Amino acid sequence: LLRARTAKSPHVFRTNQRERSRFLACASSSSSSSSSSSAASPAASSAFQKTRSAVESNDKTTKITNASTPPVQITKSTRLRLQCGAYMIPHPDKQDKGGEDAFFTDDSVGSVGVFDGVGGWASLGIDPGLYSRQLAHLTREKLRAYGADSVMRALSEATEENEHVGSSTVCVVSLLDHASQCCLPAEEGEGCDATKIAAAATRGELTPRTASNLTTDKTARGVLCGLNLGDSGVLVVRGSEAVFRTPEQQHYFNCPYQVGSDSIDSVEEDASRVLVSVQAGDFVILGTDGLFDNCFAEDIVSEIEAHLRRRKDKCDVPYLAETLARLAFAYGMDTRRDTPFAMNARDAGHHFMGGKMDDITVIVCRVLRAKQQNKAPPLPPASSSCSRQP
Repeated sequence: LLRARTAKSPHVFRTNQRERSRFLACASSSSSSSSSSSAASPAASSAFQKTRSAVESNDKTTKITNASTPPVQITKSTRLRLQCGAYMIPHPDKQDKGGEDAFFTDDSVGSVGVFDGVGGWASLGIDPGLYSRQLAHLTREKLRAYGADSVMRALSEATEENEHVGSSTVCVVSLLDHASQCCLPAEEGEGCDATKIAAAATRGELTPRTASNLTTDKTARGVLCGLNLGDSGVLVVRGSEAVFRTPEQQHYFNCPYQVGSDSIDSVEEDASRVLVSVQAGDFVILGTDGLFDNCFAEDIVSEIEAHLRRRKDKCDVPYLAETLARLAFAYGMDTRRDTPFAMNARDAGHHFMGGKMDDITVIVCRVLRAKQQNKAPPLPPASSSCSRQP
Protein backbone atom coordinates (compact mmCIF):
# COMPACT_ATOMS: atom_id res chain seq x y z
CA LEU A 1 0.00 0.00 0.00
CA LEU A 2 1.15 3.47 -0.82
CA ARG A 3 1.01 5.32 2.51
CA ALA A 4 2.49 8.62 1.35
CA ARG A 5 0.03 11.50 1.66
CA THR A 6 0.24 13.91 -1.21
CA ALA A 7 0.14 17.48 0.08
CA LYS A 8 -2.23 19.89 -1.59
CA SER A 9 -0.16 22.02 -3.89
CA PRO A 10 -0.25 25.66 -5.02
CA HIS A 11 -0.76 26.67 -8.58
CA VAL A 12 2.54 27.72 -10.11
CA PHE A 13 1.42 30.03 -12.87
CA ARG A 14 -1.45 32.18 -14.08
CA THR A 15 -3.21 31.49 -17.33
CA ASN A 16 -5.86 33.09 -19.47
CA GLN A 17 -9.38 31.92 -18.61
CA ARG A 18 -9.72 30.47 -22.09
CA GLU A 19 -6.81 28.16 -21.33
CA ARG A 20 -8.29 26.93 -18.04
CA SER A 21 -9.46 23.65 -19.49
CA ARG A 22 -6.02 22.98 -20.97
CA PHE A 23 -3.89 24.03 -18.03
CA LEU A 24 -4.77 22.88 -14.53
CA ALA A 25 -1.28 23.15 -13.14
CA CYS A 26 -0.44 22.22 -9.60
CA ALA A 27 3.04 21.72 -8.25
CA SER A 28 3.32 18.27 -6.73
CA SER A 29 4.75 17.63 -3.31
CA SER A 30 4.28 14.96 -0.71
CA SER A 31 4.27 14.61 3.01
CA SER A 32 4.55 11.28 4.79
CA SER A 33 2.15 10.35 7.51
CA SER A 34 3.35 10.13 11.11
CA SER A 35 2.04 8.21 14.08
CA SER A 36 0.43 9.92 17.07
CA SER A 37 -2.16 9.27 19.73
CA SER A 38 -5.84 9.38 18.82
CA ALA A 39 -6.40 12.43 21.04
CA ALA A 40 -4.89 15.87 20.47
CA SER A 41 -1.84 16.51 22.62
CA PRO A 42 -1.45 19.45 25.06
CA ALA A 43 0.88 21.01 22.51
CA ALA A 44 -1.91 20.84 19.93
CA SER A 45 -4.33 22.56 22.32
CA SER A 46 -1.76 25.27 23.02
CA ALA A 47 -1.17 25.75 19.32
CA PHE A 48 -4.92 25.94 18.78
CA GLN A 49 -5.22 28.74 21.33
CA LYS A 50 -2.38 30.69 19.72
CA THR A 51 -3.90 30.30 16.29
CA ARG A 52 -7.36 31.24 17.50
CA SER A 53 -6.15 34.41 19.20
CA ALA A 54 -4.30 35.39 16.04
CA VAL A 55 -7.44 35.40 13.90
CA GLU A 56 -10.07 36.52 16.39
CA SER A 57 -10.51 39.98 17.87
CA ASN A 58 -13.33 41.25 20.14
CA ASP A 59 -16.86 40.88 18.87
CA LYS A 60 -18.04 44.49 19.12
CA THR A 61 -19.45 45.92 15.90
CA THR A 62 -17.32 48.67 14.41
CA LYS A 63 -19.18 51.69 13.07
CA ILE A 64 -17.81 52.82 9.73
CA THR A 65 -18.12 56.57 9.44
CA ASN A 66 -16.36 59.53 7.88
CA ALA A 67 -17.04 63.18 7.19
CA SER A 68 -18.88 62.65 3.91
CA THR A 69 -20.79 59.37 4.27
CA PRO A 70 -23.38 58.11 6.78
CA PRO A 71 -22.76 54.97 8.86
CA VAL A 72 -22.99 51.72 6.93
CA GLN A 73 -26.26 49.86 7.51
CA ILE A 74 -25.24 46.33 8.44
CA THR A 75 -27.49 43.62 6.97
CA LYS A 76 -27.97 40.55 9.17
CA SER A 77 -30.76 38.28 10.32
CA THR A 78 -33.19 39.90 12.74
CA ARG A 79 -35.16 36.71 13.43
CA LEU A 80 -32.41 34.16 13.98
CA ARG A 81 -28.87 34.00 15.28
CA LEU A 82 -25.99 31.55 15.20
CA GLN A 83 -24.55 30.22 18.44
CA CYS A 84 -21.13 28.88 17.49
CA GLY A 85 -18.26 26.90 18.91
CA ALA A 86 -14.98 26.09 17.17
CA TYR A 87 -12.10 23.68 17.65
CA MET A 88 -8.84 23.18 15.80
CA ILE A 89 -6.35 20.30 15.90
CA PRO A 90 -3.12 20.87 13.94
CA HIS A 91 -1.40 18.08 12.05
CA PRO A 92 1.04 16.39 14.49
CA ASP A 93 3.96 17.63 12.37
CA LYS A 94 2.69 21.22 12.50
CA GLN A 95 1.81 21.61 16.17
CA ASP A 96 4.69 23.99 16.86
CA LYS A 97 3.27 26.61 14.50
CA GLY A 98 -0.42 25.94 15.14
CA GLY A 99 -1.17 24.30 11.80
CA GLU A 100 -2.14 25.98 8.54
CA ASP A 101 -5.92 26.31 8.97
CA ALA A 102 -7.69 29.48 10.10
CA PHE A 103 -11.25 30.43 10.97
CA PHE A 104 -13.45 33.20 12.34
CA THR A 105 -16.85 33.51 13.98
CA ASP A 106 -18.58 36.87 14.37
CA ASP A 107 -21.84 37.30 16.25
CA SER A 108 -22.10 40.97 15.32
CA VAL A 109 -22.94 40.13 11.69
CA GLY A 110 -23.85 36.44 11.96
CA SER A 111 -21.03 35.20 9.74
CA VAL A 112 -18.53 32.34 10.04
CA GLY A 113 -15.71 31.04 7.87
CA VAL A 114 -12.95 28.42 7.57
CA PHE A 115 -9.74 28.68 5.53
CA ASP A 116 -7.22 25.94 4.73
CA GLY A 117 -3.74 27.10 3.78
CA VAL A 118 -2.37 25.00 0.91
CA GLY A 119 0.51 22.93 2.31
CA GLY A 120 2.53 22.75 -0.91
CA TRP A 121 3.96 26.21 -0.23
CA ALA A 122 5.99 24.74 2.64
CA SER A 123 8.26 23.06 0.07
CA LEU A 124 9.27 26.59 -1.00
CA GLY A 125 10.05 27.65 2.55
CA ILE A 126 6.77 29.55 2.97
CA ASP A 127 4.44 29.09 5.96
CA PRO A 128 0.99 28.47 4.40
CA GLY A 129 -0.70 29.42 7.68
CA LEU A 130 0.31 33.06 7.34
CA TYR A 131 -1.79 33.47 4.21
CA SER A 132 -4.87 31.66 5.54
CA ARG A 133 -4.84 33.52 8.88
CA GLN A 134 -4.53 36.90 7.20
CA LEU A 135 -7.30 36.00 4.77
CA ALA A 136 -9.58 35.04 7.67
CA HIS A 137 -8.83 38.30 9.50
CA LEU A 138 -9.40 40.49 6.44
CA THR A 139 -12.61 38.71 5.46
CA ARG A 140 -14.04 39.18 8.92
CA GLU A 141 -13.21 42.89 8.95
CA LYS A 142 -14.76 43.35 5.50
CA LEU A 143 -17.98 41.64 6.58
CA ARG A 144 -18.17 43.90 9.62
CA ALA A 145 -17.81 46.88 7.32
CA TYR A 146 -20.17 45.81 4.51
CA GLY A 147 -22.66 43.50 6.22
CA ALA A 148 -23.39 39.78 6.26
CA ASP A 149 -24.93 39.88 2.78
CA SER A 150 -21.61 40.88 1.16
CA VAL A 151 -19.65 37.63 1.35
CA MET A 152 -18.56 37.88 -2.29
CA ARG A 153 -17.27 41.43 -1.92
CA ALA A 154 -15.58 40.69 1.40
CA LEU A 155 -13.73 37.63 0.09
CA SER A 156 -12.72 39.34 -3.16
CA GLU A 157 -11.25 42.37 -1.43
CA ALA A 158 -9.61 40.28 1.29
CA THR A 159 -7.89 38.19 -1.38
CA GLU A 160 -6.64 41.29 -3.17
CA GLU A 161 -5.35 42.91 0.03
CA ASN A 162 -3.62 39.84 1.48
CA GLU A 163 0.11 40.69 1.42
CA HIS A 164 1.35 37.20 2.27
CA VAL A 165 2.49 34.70 -0.34
CA GLY A 166 0.42 31.54 -0.40
CA SER A 167 -3.03 30.23 -1.22
CA SER A 168 -6.05 28.86 0.60
CA THR A 169 -9.41 27.21 0.22
CA VAL A 170 -12.30 29.28 1.59
CA CYS A 171 -15.78 28.65 2.97
CA VAL A 172 -17.75 31.61 4.37
CA VAL A 173 -21.48 31.79 5.15
CA SER A 174 -23.84 34.32 6.73
CA LEU A 175 -27.31 34.06 8.26
CA LEU A 176 -29.96 36.30 6.67
CA ASP A 177 -33.74 36.64 6.86
CA HIS A 178 -34.56 36.39 3.14
CA ALA A 179 -32.89 35.02 0.00
CA SER A 180 -33.41 38.41 -1.67
CA GLN A 181 -30.85 39.89 0.76
CA CYS A 182 -28.11 37.54 -0.44
CA CYS A 183 -25.70 39.28 -2.79
CA LEU A 184 -24.72 36.65 -5.32
CA PRO A 185 -23.03 37.60 -8.59
CA ALA A 186 -24.68 37.37 -11.97
CA GLU A 187 -23.23 34.82 -14.37
CA GLU A 188 -20.96 37.48 -15.81
CA GLY A 189 -19.40 37.85 -12.36
CA GLU A 190 -20.81 41.26 -11.43
CA GLY A 191 -23.45 42.70 -9.17
CA CYS A 192 -26.37 41.38 -7.13
CA ASP A 193 -29.23 39.87 -9.07
CA ALA A 194 -32.32 38.56 -7.26
CA THR A 195 -33.36 36.56 -10.35
CA LYS A 196 -30.05 34.70 -10.21
CA ILE A 197 -30.77 33.78 -6.61
CA ALA A 198 -34.09 32.25 -7.61
CA ALA A 199 -32.35 30.43 -10.47
CA ALA A 200 -29.92 28.87 -7.97
CA ALA A 201 -32.66 26.49 -6.87
CA THR A 202 -33.12 25.34 -10.46
CA ARG A 203 -29.38 24.71 -10.82
CA GLY A 204 -29.44 22.51 -7.74
CA GLU A 205 -27.53 24.85 -5.43
CA LEU A 206 -30.63 25.04 -3.23
CA THR A 207 -31.43 21.37 -3.01
CA PRO A 208 -35.00 20.02 -2.56
CA ARG A 209 -33.86 18.25 0.61
CA THR A 210 -33.50 21.64 2.37
CA ALA A 211 -37.31 21.71 2.47
CA SER A 212 -37.27 18.51 4.55
CA ASN A 213 -39.19 19.07 7.81
CA LEU A 214 -39.10 22.83 7.24
CA THR A 215 -41.34 24.71 9.65
CA THR A 216 -44.27 26.78 8.38
CA ASP A 217 -43.51 29.41 11.03
CA LYS A 218 -41.75 32.08 8.98
CA THR A 219 -40.50 33.83 12.11
CA ALA A 220 -38.34 30.74 12.80
CA ARG A 221 -36.90 30.55 9.27
CA GLY A 222 -33.98 32.18 7.54
CA VAL A 223 -31.43 31.69 4.78
CA LEU A 224 -27.79 30.65 4.91
CA CYS A 225 -25.93 32.55 2.20
CA GLY A 226 -22.28 32.27 1.24
CA LEU A 227 -19.52 30.82 -0.91
CA ASN A 228 -17.27 27.78 -0.91
CA LEU A 229 -14.11 27.38 -2.97
CA GLY A 230 -12.13 24.16 -2.68
CA ASP A 231 -12.51 21.11 -0.46
CA SER A 232 -13.57 22.73 2.80
CA GLY A 233 -17.33 22.87 3.18
CA VAL A 234 -20.57 23.39 5.05
CA LEU A 235 -23.11 20.80 6.17
CA VAL A 236 -26.64 21.60 7.38
CA VAL A 237 -28.24 19.06 9.74
CA ARG A 238 -31.95 19.14 10.56
CA GLY A 239 -33.22 16.57 13.02
CA SER A 240 -31.62 13.27 12.05
CA GLU A 241 -30.90 14.21 8.43
CA ALA A 242 -28.15 16.03 6.58
CA VAL A 243 -30.20 18.28 4.28
CA PHE A 244 -27.38 20.17 2.55
CA ARG A 245 -23.69 19.66 1.78
CA THR A 246 -21.43 21.75 -0.44
CA PRO A 247 -19.67 19.80 -3.20
CA GLU A 248 -15.89 19.43 -3.24
CA GLN A 249 -14.08 21.43 -5.90
CA GLN A 250 -10.86 19.84 -7.13
CA HIS A 251 -8.90 20.15 -10.37
CA TYR A 252 -7.84 16.56 -9.82
CA PHE A 253 -7.37 14.29 -6.83
CA ASN A 254 -6.07 16.22 -3.80
CA CYS A 255 -5.57 19.46 -5.74
CA PRO A 256 -8.43 21.74 -4.64
CA TYR A 257 -9.59 25.04 -6.04
CA GLN A 258 -7.85 27.84 -4.15
CA VAL A 259 -7.37 31.60 -4.06
CA GLY A 260 -4.03 33.31 -3.62
CA SER A 261 -0.65 33.81 -5.21
CA ASP A 262 -0.58 32.86 -8.90
CA SER A 263 -3.82 30.89 -8.62
CA ILE A 264 -5.95 30.51 -11.73
CA ASP A 265 -9.07 30.22 -9.54
CA SER A 266 -11.16 33.17 -8.37
CA VAL A 267 -13.97 33.69 -5.87
CA GLU A 268 -16.08 35.52 -8.45
CA GLU A 269 -15.98 32.88 -11.19
CA ASP A 270 -15.23 29.57 -9.52
CA ALA A 271 -16.75 29.52 -6.03
CA SER A 272 -19.77 27.33 -5.36
CA ARG A 273 -22.77 29.35 -4.17
CA VAL A 274 -24.40 28.45 -0.87
CA LEU A 275 -28.10 29.33 -0.56
CA VAL A 276 -29.92 27.18 1.98
CA SER A 277 -33.18 27.52 3.91
CA VAL A 278 -32.56 27.07 7.63
CA GLN A 279 -34.73 27.19 10.73
CA ALA A 280 -34.38 27.38 14.49
CA GLY A 281 -32.89 24.13 15.77
CA ASP A 282 -30.74 23.37 12.70
CA PHE A 283 -27.02 22.70 13.00
CA VAL A 284 -24.61 24.36 10.57
CA ILE A 285 -21.23 22.58 10.45
CA LEU A 286 -18.25 24.22 8.75
CA GLY A 287 -15.02 22.30 8.39
CA THR A 288 -11.78 22.10 6.50
CA ASP A 289 -10.96 18.93 4.59
CA GLY A 290 -9.45 17.48 7.76
CA LEU A 291 -13.06 16.92 8.85
CA PHE A 292 -14.73 15.98 5.58
CA ASP A 293 -11.88 13.75 4.31
CA ASN A 294 -12.26 11.56 7.38
CA CYS A 295 -15.95 11.75 8.31
CA PHE A 296 -19.00 11.01 6.23
CA ALA A 297 -22.13 13.11 6.74
CA GLU A 298 -23.68 10.13 8.52
CA ASP A 299 -20.81 10.10 11.03
CA ILE A 300 -21.41 13.77 11.85
CA VAL A 301 -25.19 13.35 12.16
CA SER A 302 -24.73 10.35 14.47
CA GLU A 303 -22.36 12.30 16.71
CA ILE A 304 -24.82 15.22 16.93
CA GLU A 305 -27.65 12.86 17.87
CA ALA A 306 -25.50 11.18 20.53
CA HIS A 307 -24.55 14.59 21.93
CA LEU A 308 -28.19 15.67 22.17
CA ARG A 309 -29.18 12.43 23.89
CA ARG A 310 -26.49 12.96 26.52
CA ARG A 311 -27.21 16.68 27.02
CA LYS A 312 -31.00 16.45 26.62
CA ASP A 313 -32.18 20.06 27.09
CA LYS A 314 -28.82 21.77 26.61
CA CYS A 315 -26.67 21.72 23.48
CA ASP A 316 -23.02 22.59 24.13
CA VAL A 317 -21.76 23.71 20.73
CA PRO A 318 -18.09 24.29 21.72
CA TYR A 319 -17.93 20.80 23.20
CA LEU A 320 -19.64 19.34 20.11
CA ALA A 321 -17.09 21.06 17.85
CA GLU A 322 -14.28 19.52 19.90
CA THR A 323 -15.95 16.11 19.78
CA LEU A 324 -16.22 16.20 15.98
CA ALA A 325 -12.63 17.39 15.59
CA ARG A 326 -11.33 14.59 17.80
CA LEU A 327 -13.48 12.07 15.92
CA ALA A 328 -11.94 13.20 12.63
CA PHE A 329 -8.46 12.99 14.19
CA ALA A 330 -9.09 9.42 15.36
CA TYR A 331 -10.41 8.40 11.94
CA GLY A 332 -7.42 10.06 10.30
CA MET A 333 -5.12 7.81 12.36
CA ASP A 334 -7.03 4.67 11.40
CA THR A 335 -5.22 2.89 8.56
CA ARG A 336 -8.04 0.38 7.96
CA ARG A 337 -11.12 2.57 8.02
CA ASP A 338 -12.95 3.34 4.81
CA THR A 339 -13.11 7.14 4.68
CA PRO A 340 -14.23 9.73 2.11
CA PHE A 341 -10.55 10.38 1.31
CA ALA A 342 -9.92 6.67 0.70
CA MET A 343 -12.96 6.43 -1.58
CA ASN A 344 -11.83 9.46 -3.59
CA ALA A 345 -8.33 8.00 -3.84
CA ARG A 346 -9.66 4.74 -5.24
CA ASP A 347 -11.86 6.63 -7.69
CA ALA A 348 -8.70 8.38 -8.89
CA GLY A 349 -6.92 5.07 -9.40
CA HIS A 350 -4.89 4.91 -6.16
CA HIS A 351 -4.80 1.84 -3.92
CA PHE A 352 -5.45 3.41 -0.53
CA MET A 353 -7.21 2.61 2.73
CA GLY A 354 -7.62 4.56 5.94
CA GLY A 355 -7.89 8.19 6.94
CA LYS A 356 -5.80 11.22 6.12
CA MET A 357 -3.77 13.07 8.73
CA ASP A 358 -4.26 16.79 8.28
CA ASP A 359 -5.07 20.00 10.12
CA ILE A 360 -8.64 19.76 11.37
CA THR A 361 -10.87 22.79 11.95
CA VAL A 362 -14.54 22.45 12.92
CA ILE A 363 -17.13 25.16 13.57
CA VAL A 364 -20.49 24.04 14.95
CA CYS A 365 -23.31 26.60 14.84
CA ARG A 366 -26.80 26.11 16.28
CA VAL A 367 -29.51 28.18 14.62
CA LEU A 368 -31.61 29.83 17.33
CA ARG A 369 -34.33 32.44 17.46
CA ALA A 370 -32.83 35.85 18.09
CA LYS A 371 -33.86 35.83 21.76
CA GLN A 372 -33.88 32.07 22.34
CA GLN A 373 -31.62 30.32 24.83
CA ASN A 374 -29.73 27.25 23.68
CA LYS A 375 -32.37 24.67 24.52
CA ALA A 376 -32.86 21.86 22.08
CA PRO A 377 -36.34 21.99 20.49
CA PRO A 378 -38.25 18.74 19.90
CA LEU A 379 -37.28 16.93 16.72
CA PRO A 380 -39.81 15.59 14.20
CA PRO A 381 -41.73 12.49 15.35
CA ALA A 382 -39.36 10.20 13.44
CA SER A 383 -36.63 10.93 15.99
CA SER A 384 -36.79 11.85 19.65
CA SER A 385 -33.05 12.14 20.35
CA CYS A 386 -33.33 15.84 21.24
CA SER A 387 -36.71 15.81 22.90
CA ARG A 388 -36.92 17.24 26.39
CA GLN A 389 -38.08 14.83 29.08
CA PRO A 390 -41.17 15.80 31.15
